[in-house]
Amino acid sequence: MKVDTFSRQEIETIAHRAFDGQSVQVINYHVEIYSEDKVGFLGIHQNLEITVKRHGSNQSEILRLFVKSLPTLTEEQLQFIRERDLFNQEASYFNDVLPVLKKACPSTDDWSPKCFFASDKLVVLEDMRLRNYAMSDTKMLSKEQLKAAFRAQARLHAASLVAEKQLAKPLNQAYPKSCVEPIFNDIMIAEKRLQLFTDLAERVAERLGRDSRRISAGFRKGFDQMYDQNQLSTRLPKVLEHGDAWSNNYLFHACDPTKCILVDFQLTRYGPPTYDLLLLAYLSTNRQFRESVIGEAIEAYHAQFCKVLEQNDPEIEKPSLDDVLEEYEQLRTTALLCAIIYYPVIWVSQSTIDKYDEEERYKRLVFRQDNSFVMQIYEEDKLFAARINDVVEEAVEYFEQRGVPIQSKNGLH
Repeated sequence: MKVDTFSRQEIETIAHRAFDGQSVQVINYHVEIYSEDKVGFLGIHQNLEITVKRHGSNQSEILRLFVKSLPTLTEEQLQFIRERDLFNQEASYFNDVLPVLKKACPSTDDWSPKCFFASDKLVVLEDMRLRNYAMSDTKMLSKEQLKAAFRAQARLHAASLVAEKQLAKPLNQAYPKSCVEPIFNDIMIAEKRLQLFTDLAERVAERLGRDSRRISAGFRKGFDQMYDQNQLSTRLPKVLEHGDAWSNNYLFHACDPTKCILVDFQLTRYGPPTYDLLLLAYLSTNRQFRESVIGEAIEAYHAQFCKVLEQNDPEIEKPSLDDVLEEYEQLRTTALLCAIIYYPVIWVSQSTIDKYDEEERYKRLVFRQDNSFVMQIYEEDKLFAARINDVVEEAVEYFEQRGVPIQSKNGLH
């Protein structure tokens, strides 16, 4: 499928910026689909090729770029994006915030691609494949990949602190469009989504013969501490978060596993830094893996975070490793809730996905009103069942260990 979303003026602007402001003549351009595989939910991914000639040259050159544009599959999908103004949020990140962060930390390695155009309808970025970056071959990250991803997060988080000091105000005040809370908000309350996710976890717990009575109160706490971040008891400063931390939004260098780039900034938020770490860990690894390597990965994050501060503003107080670990532990209730939110979207196996057309999957999984279809897949899809069993069992045990109160049909005990 070819989707042409550009005006001639936009193409000329993109080419001008991609050549660092040099005068170039656009000969022609074309747009084609990025991949036959579905790799994104909140946009259509495309390739853009622009043929140009530089001023004074007879040689033509081809500029290859990556494009994300508004999806056109379902009205529900489009409404979800428009209600939350997600393309404007990403445009604000690239147009307003990223230049400030890069100015604040000029010597810091990249954490996101270069952007040449961003609007309420599309985003045009450098094609990271040309720099030898690609998504992980599997949704489950290795130890080296997790550490590289955590280091990329650290660069973003630390840069936001340096920029805040230079701006003399918090980033959510300086750039509110880039810091809108996309999930833990009044929409989730009004649409009773928390009850839907709680019901799913309780059903799975009961199938496993586990005590489900603490899940409701545990998930409520997980929601509340992001909805009202004043409930968090943490010594870490708030930062600009990526907000959509799962394996498809991290690109890894083919020859150097320590290099990682973040992509997809539609869900940026302002909040506790370890939220990004927890979200990635819980969406892209399993429990056994987390228990064995998470400490090492957090150490890599902390070291990179402190390095960026030291390089760019040594006077900013550096967090202790213990403070990072403490906040990470405190937010595990939120991570367990997020796993239940995301798993029906990202962990259904390809063989199951292929049984249903895309519109049906969106309506019955992403925008569902009950969990009957998810439970049907749970019975059919061993991979999905194993993933969700893993996190539900952890939730049951963790909530019991933390003394989360039992909630019966009549209330808390």
